[in-house]
Amino acid sequence: MNAENVLCERKGKVCRITLNRPDKLNALSRALMQELVESVAEAERDDDISVIVIKGAGRAFSAGYDLEPSAKQYTNALGDPALDRRLMLEHQRAWWRLWDCAKPVIAQVHGYCLAGGTELAMMCDLVVAAEDARIGYPPLRDMGSPVTPIWPWLIGARWAKLLYFTGDTIDGRQAEAIGMINFAVPPDKLDEAVALLTERLVNVPVDLLILHKAQVNRAFEVMGIRAALSSGPEFDALGHSSEGARREFFTPAFEKGIKWVFEKRAERFPGNLFDSISALKK
Repeated sequence: MNAENVLCERKGKVCRITLNRPDKLNALSRALMQELVESVAEAERDDDISVIVIKGAGRAFSAGYDLEPSAKQYTNALGDPALDRRLMLEHQRAWWRLWDCAKPVIAQVHGYCLAGGTELAMMCDLVVAAEDARIGYPPLRDMGSPVTPIWPWLIGARWAKLLYFTGDTIDGRQAEAIGMINFAVPPDKLDEAVALLTERLVNVPVDLLILHKAQVNRAFEVMGIRAALSSGPEFDALGHSSEGARREFFTPAFEKGIKWVFEKRAERFPGNLFDSISALKK
């Protein structure tokens, strides 16, 4: 299917789904997320498809959740934690659809992969990124907690805590080094790298790919990943109602606009912690 916010291309046994809001850096609107989920489901049902690739059009994979169209709805939710939690659950359920898809799902990441964009990518089975991609969750500095807190499962407590505490971003090389992604490659080689990976996978019978994914996922589910991630919407709703989040983000966002808050956030967090510490080692 091709929809307003998503483009689909089938080539052999591979379905490539492109997030198609390049003018918004593929910000995750509710419409885009719904179309993405429907596209994944359609590819899953197609017996001739073995692998699904998700990528972004334009300059970024995804800069995160789109807050602007739902500003009124989120404003109402701040005074109602139950409603806030329900809205966040809708986001998380979309990403569980990638986890639950029977077939392998690969994220092809370039440019910004931030906030909700990281949740999308991390819930995919494999991730290939450009070396200069920027991956992280800046809203943790002043808004709330991750809606889908899968990072501890992928990179362990030390790195998850550091990224959560700081909200700093890392590049593709660093993400590969800590096991967050599978491969980081030069930006101009990203398409080629993903093609090499998909060509390898499609040579395995699709029914075996399905069994392999199910077995790995079950191991994580036995260890409690679903119960752990269910805390995401709850902690995020608590974070939204915290005094710090109201003072630093929500009140000024309502009074002066989101752009103003982002500019002030950049002033409070100049540079990048990881780059600064790397410089100390030289």
